[in-house]
Amino acid sequence: MKKYIPTILSGLACVLLGVTLVQNYELKRQLSEMESNLWNRISYVENAVNGISYQVETKLEEGAALLIDDNWSYQDADIENRTVTAVLEVMPKEYDPEKTKATIICDEKEYPMTLESGIFRARVEVSLFKNTLVERVLFEEEGAIRTESLNWSLTPRYDLLPIIYAHYAGGATGRPGDQSKGVYEVEFDGELQIDIDAPTELEEIEAISIVEMVDDEVIERTEIPITASDLIPGSFTHEFDHKKVSFPYGSTYAMYVEVEDGYGLIHRAWAWREKIDKNGEPTDDDHWWWRGAEASIFDADGEPLAVHDEEFY
Repeated sequence: MKKYIPTILSGLACVLLGVTLVQNYELKRQLSEMESNLWNRISYVENAVNGISYQVETKLEEGAALLIDDNWSYQDADIENRTVTAVLEVMPKEYDPEKTKATIICDEKEYPMTLESGIFRARVEVSLFKNTLVERVLFEEEGAIRTESLNWSLTPRYDLLPIIYAHYAGGATGRPGDQSKGVYEVEFDGELQIDIDAPTELEEIEAISIVEMVDDEVIERTEIPITASDLIPGSFTHEFDHKKVSFPYGSTYAMYVEVEDGYGLIHRAWAWREKIDKNGEPTDDDHWWWRGAEASIFDADGEPLAVHDEEFY
């Protein structure tokens, strides 16, 4: 029996060692969970403290603010003079109808406001195609002036007028054509997509056309049917089924979309441009990246109003 005692003790030692290892592993796991829970709680507390600080700061700002509400809108677009009337409104928390005077600052110019049913209002003529910064409003009462920052950025061009994009999707193969005549040929097999993003108050779209040019001469104009009597913002497509275009060496072929809106303004968006040198080889003139970009805007006489790159036009 004695001779088995060492073996028995060794077995017990192994069992105890195994139990110890299991306990150590369990302790490590518990410590890891506790550490994770602790960090989660710390993170929660930090977020809660930051949230309280933000709420306190917000409440203090609201308490110090002079206004209950503010707003702006547009009236009476004057396309000929390229202006629009901006109606600027502020509602102060406290005012004396008999003594309080309000002045609003737009692009560093002062405009007096009139009190109408508890709202101070000013009507200001602003540019239709340039941004206008409404900086602040001043309240004056018995020689004391209080100021409230506004920092409004008015963008009537994007608030009132449509934004037009044109994008050609599909194949376009270019190759020298009749060598004796010195012409280059491009074959289109795909579709031209015209996207119109417009505000709801926009008047109807009058016409949509695809215009093709060689240098400064229009060689073809294709009308795109408009099925609705009023504008439905969305996409129009035109299929090119193996359409071939030929033009002389040393010239430039270009295709753009032309959209006439209800104000009589013309929107032109480039869809394609191919410049060929005198040897019949395509020339990289850095215009490829402009395909699919936002349309430029012209008046009915072709005068540019909002042109993104005058070199293209």
